[in-house]
Amino acid sequence: MKRIPHAREVTQALRSVRAVAQKALKGLNQAASQRMVKGDYVGAEALAAKGKEVRQYQSEVEALQKRWREVCGGGGRVSKQSVTALWVYFQPILQALAQVGGECRRAELETHVERLMSATLQSADRDAMARGRERWRVMVRRARRHLVAEGWIEDRAGPAWRITDTGRQAAEKQIGKDATIHK
Repeated sequence: MKRIPHAREVTQALRSVRAVAQKALKGLNQAASQRMVKGDYVGAEALAAKGKEVRQYQSEVEALQKRWREVCGGGGRVSKQSVTALWVYFQPILQALAQVGGECRRAELETHVERLMSATLQSADRDAMARGRERWRVMVRRARRHLVAEGWIEDRAGPAWRITDTGRQAAEKQIGKDATIHK
């Protein structure tokens, strides 16, 4: 399913309304308590009645938030179980780099990674994210930092990704969730 345009903004606006309504309620409660201290029980009671109305309004906003999540199909977010975890991309990226001679640009790398992962990508991995990029392509980009941290690819400026000797070894072994090499 395609995302609803501006769904995130609607979600944030509803969250903001709820937060500001909570501040308003807190202010009403403080004002009512000040009136009570001064002996203005009628004024305090009027503010308490408004507080009840604000609480009812908060319930209505919560119902709107729930309904919006239903409209968006889960709040506009994809559940973590329906997308491929970041660490799962590590080995196919390393294998693709090894297959192309150890160095290539990201666009070429993505072509090889897609071929290697075509059977394991979830349907949500092909959904468009920010700027219209497919989720799996964004994940390949995000994986670079982790691959550099593990010492599997070189940390260098420029568009080319270059595998290290350690990365070549990792490409041949099973990489687990904790990003360590299992023999």
